[in-house]
Amino acid sequence: MSQPVTAETASSTEDEIFDVCVYGAGIIGMFNALQYAKRGLRVVIVDELNETDKSAYKVGESLLTFSNAMLRSICDLDQEISVSFDKRGLWFIHGFEGRTDFDGVTEWAEYSPLPESWREKIYSRPFGRAMFQNAQIVRPEVEAVLRSRMAAHELITVLNSGRIVDFVPGMEGAPHITTWRSRNRAATGTIRSRWVIDCTGRQRFLARRLGLSMPLDDGFVTSAVWGQFANCTDDDFQGWEYTFPDGSQARRDYTTVHLWGDGYWIWLIRLTGNRISVGVSVNRRILKEGQQLRDLFWDIIGRYPGLAFLKEENLLDFSAYKNIQHISQVYVSPERYVLAGDAASIVDAYYSQGMSQAMLTSWHGANIVERDLKEGVLDEGYIEHVNRTMRADWLLIRSIVKHKFSPAIADSRFFILDHIVDFIVFAGIVPARHRMATWLIRTGNGNSAREMPAEKDLRLWLQKSAFLNRSFPLRLVSPERAVKFLDRLRSRAEKNAMWRIEQGYVAAPIDGVLRSLAPVPNGWRLPWAFLRNAKVSITPSIPSGDLQAPDFEAGLPMTFKVMGPLAVPLAVACIAIDTITTKWLQLRSAVGMKVGSRRRARTPSLSTRQHRS
Repeated sequence: MSQPVTAETASSTEDEIFDVCVYGAGIIGMFNALQYAKRGLRVVIVDELNETDKSAYKVGESLLTFSNAMLRSICDLDQEISVSFDKRGLWFIHGFEGRTDFDGVTEWAEYSPLPESWREKIYSRPFGRAMFQNAQIVRPEVEAVLRSRMAAHELITVLNSGRIVDFVPGMEGAPHITTWRSRNRAATGTIRSRWVIDCTGRQRFLARRLGLSMPLDDGFVTSAVWGQFANCTDDDFQGWEYTFPDGSQARRDYTTVHLWGDGYWIWLIRLTGNRISVGVSVNRRILKEGQQLRDLFWDIIGRYPGLAFLKEENLLDFSAYKNIQHISQVYVSPERYVLAGDAASIVDAYYSQGMSQAMLTSWHGANIVERDLKEGVLDEGYIEHVNRTMRADWLLIRSIVKHKFSPAIADSRFFILDHIVDFIVFAGIVPARHRMATWLIRTGNGNSAREMPAEKDLRLWLQKSAFLNRSFPLRLVSPERAVKFLDRLRSRAEKNAMWRIEQGYVAAPIDGVLRSLAPVPNGWRLPWAFLRNAKVSITPSIPSGDLQAPDFEAGLPMTFKVMGPLAVPLAVACIAIDTITTKWLQLRSAVGMKVGSRRRARTPSLSTRQHRS
């Protein structure tokens, strides 16, 4: 069993050359240490965590896309995640401000629980849990388990007495030299390693040290402020049920809830132990001069009578980021370093993509590092592909968030159409998620030494396509064109919505809730809603009859394969109809103004008639 290295025993590490040195022992750093050790590489991980660091309630509780499968497998957290709060999907709502009920709100949701008759068969196996059983975790508890996992691994050296203070890159294949120092400056030392993995979070050690930050100068700046609360029970969410067309119900609060308002959105993530994570992400344009983020948090929460159970006395922890967004020029460098998680880039917590993208970057990085160390091949083509596509993914997620911070979000048509464009991305990534879960389970939780030819083929496919912008049919064009295509769709819908809002046109509410057996919205109902401005539900009905659970391990059913491709014509058609109906309103408005002006010209005003007389 490996023992943590303290300041007193750290001198022994200076004589060794490690394969990988990981900076930072947060959840992403520990994930990286464990995945490299599983591939047979010698790892040292460096950080200095005090008890406050270890017990902090951090953002990143909601597992989605790749993070669920990777934490369950690579980090051996299957049991811990299975007893965490069951995440039943994602729910997005506008119009709940000032209300205690959901009548008249606009909402879009992806409600993910499998049919009851499927659960025992699917959740009884590791693959089924990795693929489908998402959760909402308590970070301090999970990170404590990961620290024990690392300490028990013979290939991981844990140096827990210092933080990184210097990095000297190795030239012409020589080891990198990393210098660490304890907080009290009483101890210092150096580490030599072939590769460095920066997981220092918002400290962004390498990005700052090497000048890798990319400027953001379009004026879109956001802040986030959040806390965790105790004493949150089901009783606090009375009336949060949603009724489907077939009469069955869903609990909105059992999903990751997103509540939208003008220039902000709120997340609600329930956790085990009657705890809840609540945060507010804001466009800084709505901040008043001198307003503190903590005051803004309580101001916005106070606008929701339905959240009156959130009390200051139940607050467990509280944090804020003044400026959330940043991006680095590279994620993986041929100079033999990797930037993962917030150390590389971050946009917003929307869709809970931060942890998923961090682990995906780390997985790609591990493929590159392993081949370099074991085969002596530095795959610069793969490096360029990762950097290009991860930058495109960051821009794609930023576009998703940026348009929703527009005042257009108040228009129900835009709210639904913009989320349908999102559906192209997140429905399209399902095949990659399935193949990733398959690779992880078949290799014994990420041990590349156990790859057979079929698993090697899977990994090659994932190396090309496991990115948000590389799903079908987006991968038919370049990453940059894929991002621009989706952004243009959003921009067109936003332009239509802004005209309607400026004209005082109030669009009727719309709701659409997708389920595992009914994963595609009834978009054909939208033209009627747009033409008549009538309230409409595009929630699909589930097929009748007792359907047998597919064998997902044998392959992904066709329904899940075609969701992404079908979403493209659906989104294009709906936005085209929205544009046509908005043009019709503009024409009617223009004709009405001209007729009115002619009539006013033919009928002199009272003052004009008096003047003539």
